[in-house]
Amino acid sequence: MVALDSAGAVFLGSKPVRAVYRGGSKVWPAIPVAPPPPPPAEPTCTLDDVVHDMYGAPLRHDTKFPGWGAHEAALAGVNVGWDWYAGARPGPRPNDSTNPGFEGITYTHHNVWGQVAPAAGGTGERRVRVQVDLPEVYHLDAGATAWRRVRGTREDVKNFEGGYWSGANYSKVRAMSASTDFRTEADGHSWDALPLTTATGGPSTSSVGHWFYSGCYPRIPIPVGTQVAIHTRMRLVSDHPDADLGAARFVGAFCGDLYTSATTTVGSNGRNPPMAQPRHKLLTAQWRPFSYVSGTEAEIRSYPALPFVD
Repeated sequence: MVALDSAGAVFLGSKPVRAVYRGGSKVWPAIPVAPPPPPPAEPTCTLDDVVHDMYGAPLRHDTKFPGWGAHEAALAGVNVGWDWYAGARPGPRPNDSTNPGFEGITYTHHNVWGQVAPAAGGTGERRVRVQVDLPEVYHLDAGATAWRRVRGTREDVKNFEGGYWSGANYSKVRAMSASTDFRTEADGHSWDALPLTTATGGPSTSSVGHWFYSGCYPRIPIPVGTQVAIHTRMRLVSDHPDADLGAARFVGAFCGDLYTSATTTVGSNGRNPPMAQPRHKLLTAQWRPFSYVSGTEAEIRSYPALPFVD
């Protein structure tokens, strides 16, 4: 700490300082120095947070979608007639040919993706970037008593690919550029930030940013009977000091797609279905956890402790 009195005496730190000036000298008392503030607390992720990422106030009541909840806000840029426009939608169970509604296809591999969209009805503050934490992938093998980590390295977080989608057919607006759409944040972490932009570089109000981790190629194999857990955290940041992050309204989710082999890009039914469309949650200036865990709510609560749950 440095202080200066009217005569030009200098105070350093918290010790008394004798200053000599024209006409004599004087000892000024010590100046208290406040301790530095504690670092911000790390965000927590509880089992209820994990369940909240799929289940909540029921949106769907039929036997195929029991208990899957509504998004915290609907997604702009997604067809309003789609079955995940307003809320979560489960997908086929990993490597399980008995899952109804998916033609009995066995999906033996998966990848990891994330997605962020403006909230329907307006975004408020648009001068934002989405900061994405390192994604982690865990498997719980049949009969195992603990989850094993299968992805989650610094190299994985560097390998993004994807684009922006919008419209009734969810068509691609443009691809993402590694040089313009991603960067490493200079805050002591190694995360990359994803800006929400249009093809001309301005903020988007109607397109969904959807990205994959190309570091998950070849696809991650799923042994028979294995459950899958994917976890990360996201928050809003801005390059503009006057940006009101509290006024921004963007929603996001994390999950993965399923594949029939390590290298095919579509399933044998002509598509590679997502493991789910989780509930999309609002992004804030604070880190929030985003997860996908396969299984029903009762199963998720009965699994061995998830490594990312506090």
